Amino acid sequence: MNMRSRAVYLALIIVICCLLAGCQGANKVETIIIDDKEDQQASNDELSLFEVKTIYPVMEGKSDQVYPLGWSNENALITLGAENYKFASTINRVEFPYVSQTKLWDERNSIFLFNNLIALSPDGKEAAFPVVENGAFTLKLFSLAGGNSELLGEITTDQLKFVRMTWSSNSRFLTYSIVNEADKQVKIGVYDRETRDTKWYSLAQNGSNSKEFFALHSIHVSNDGESAVIVKYVARQLMLEVGQWSGDKFKSKYEHPISSEGWVEWIHQDQIAFVGPDGNLYAYDLRNAVVSLLLRDIGLFRLSDDRKFIAFCQDGDSVFAARLYGNNVLNMKQIYQGIIPAQMAWSPDNGKLLLSGSKKYDIAQPMAETQAFKGMQSLVIEFN
Repeated sequence: MNMRSRAVYLALIIVICCLLAGCQGANKVETIIIDDKEDQQASNDELSLFEVKTIYPVMEGKSDQVYPLGWSNENALITLGAENYKFASTINRVEFPYVSQTKLWDERNSIFLFNNLIALSPDGKEAAFPVVENGAFTLKLFSLAGGNSELLGEITTDQLKFVRMTWSSNSRFLTYSIVNEADKQVKIGVYDRETRDTKWYSLAQNGSNSKEFFALHSIHVSNDGESAVIVKYVARQLMLEVGQWSGDKFKSKYEHPISSEGWVEWIHQDQIAFVGPDGNLYAYDLRNAVVSLLLRDIGLFRLSDDRKFIAFCQDGDSVFAARLYGNNVLNMKQIYQGIIPAQMAWSPDNGKLLLSGSKKYDIAQPMAETQAFKGMQSLVIEFN
């Protein structure tokens, strides 16, 4: 082989080696760069969403007379009208700019407890609550658009103490609980809004202390109605149980202690989010039984309807918004400080956040019976 041929051959080997090395390096770098670029682009977009444009007081000057339940649409809230510290008798719509209200339900002979015994569907179209009619308690499903109501069932005064009602995040299933007076067992009804019928399940006893089975906090059903999270008090500690309906019973698959706020949300069909007693936000995946840590040291949290964003509080009165991406919480931004939240809710278009709560000083004061929510403030935070 002559000198020229050797030079060409050597140059060809060098080029091939460089190409091979370059391809290997490019593959590794490309995977990282693509992910980083996609996340960074999303980060820039979502950070602009969390820039606060305007903060609107809800019913300014009358905040102690209303309790916001959630959104009717992206520009209107559904609220309860309160007459004293225990009871309410009106359901109202408060339209943008949140200074006046329209009564949707006004039955002076029908009363319902203002907070823990009323459930607004996430789409803002229907509300379920117990009412008193002719001296008896009934459960009603009320259409906020059409004004008509549907009877879900009759309950006794004793059963009223154990009624808890929640909706699936897609607004299809309404779940409520009662106690069977004959055998003292907890019965759970799952009402299907599409078929307009109810399936009944029993919550099996698994201990000797019967009192624990009546300390039911809430039930959270998945969007297909097949799985559920049961939250209940056990020895003064809130516990969640994740499982599925099996026949007419609930079959538990996973248990975990939960914070005193007791809130649970389905991230998607196979994953839930909850805050443990340590103040950390966890995600549990039903498919592989893996628990993931999402956030540390938080209080109340709420997910947006599309599960893309999360609002949460830290240090008591600091409210943050962030992006939820898989098991990661990204682009955290403080959006408000000064209120300890009792309620938060994203608008359907994610452009606003409803925030209701009280200042630390007001929470420390005794509540007067003449006021429904002494010190309660409600705000709508609008993003750019």
